[in-house]
Amino acid sequence: MSSEAQLDQLPAGKTEYAAAGKTDMLHTGKTRDRSMDILKGILVLQMVLCHCIQFFGRDSKPIQKQICDYINLTTFSGFFFAFGGSCWYAYFSREFKSAAPRMLKTALRCLAAFWISSICYVGLVELDYYDPRMIWRILGLGKYGGWSEFLASFAGVMIVGIAFFTLFQKQNGYLTAACIAAGALLTLIPYDRVTISQAALFIGSAHCTTFPVLQYLFYFAAGVWFCRRKIVWDVKILAAAFVLTLPELVHYLRTGYLSGRFPPDFWFLAGAALFLYLYYLLSHAIADGTAVEAPSAGAGGNDTSLGEDAGKTTVKRLGSIIAGFLQDTGANAIYYLLISNLAIFAFSQSNYKLRTFEFALLFYMILMISACFLRRLAHGRNKAAVGSGSRV
Repeated sequence: MSSEAQLDQLPAGKTEYAAAGKTDMLHTGKTRDRSMDILKGILVLQMVLCHCIQFFGRDSKPIQKQICDYINLTTFSGFFFAFGGSCWYAYFSREFKSAAPRMLKTALRCLAAFWISSICYVGLVELDYYDPRMIWRILGLGKYGGWSEFLASFAGVMIVGIAFFTLFQKQNGYLTAACIAAGALLTLIPYDRVTISQAALFIGSAHCTTFPVLQYLFYFAAGVWFCRRKIVWDVKILAAAFVLTLPELVHYLRTGYLSGRFPPDFWFLAGAALFLYLYYLLSHAIADGTAVEAPSAGAGGNDTSLGEDAGKTTVKRLGSIIAGFLQDTGANAIYYLLISNLAIFAFSQSNYKLRTFEFALLFYMILMISACFLRRLAHGRNKAAVGSGSRV
């Protein structure tokens, strides 16, 4: 999701503060939902970990396989849900004529990230360096580079959002249920007859690997609905999510394998529902628990309370650091996903061929620390340039 989709939230002029922890005021005079950034941060960490295990670990071994299966079940669906919530604040709460160009710009940025990641995969992993026909196929969505397909789907859901803008503006429980039903019906199409790769981006195919936008769309719709109606805890939603997840959970416990993923069947799609709702509740709890509280007038304390206050302050500060890291990671999700892909593709072709779970974890930690450092370094330079009057 582009920085504009993250920063541009409620319509211009809405400058009042929302509930503490759920939104905070930016220098732009607009509000944003911290919990959605935190949710995306969790999902980014999951996806990068899965990719590291797949390239540098052994995902056929039980524990590593179970970790990757869980991440594969929940992460892409989770991104669609979180993007739906972000799009409500950034786009669907606005008028079409002002929101549509921004949505198109976001789609192009996601598409550019897909092109870069796919071309690097073809060149670095498949070692097909100098075939211009292959590059043109990627640019025209005739080929999807490995571990890059999800970026094209992020662009695709923006296009669908533009096409059905008015419906998403009115998103409610009934429309979300209709999207779930439509997703279920679309999984019944004969995937082997879909031979056009561009169509596969939206409806899936047995001939190429994609994350079909329309089958996953009900998670995007649910994210819009949750943020439009300010839904957090709801026992009915918890029960519905459990019912949707149960068949896939039973299937996995019985067989040790997920049901169809490429192309997806409905029970695989529905299997993430409960876990994502719990993630959503967790992200709100983190946002609420780390909200900045204004000091009360005349606040003070005696000596006996200083130790307790210091302990609480330390814990809260640690929580704020974690929440801030997750929020920053989620707000810059495309950057972290792209830079991690490039690093993984490049290092996978080095002479270092040891594949262990321990090395995958080590590479993962070094990669995330390095990516965070580079982003903050670039951010610091941008601030310095702005402060000196330079145009950036």
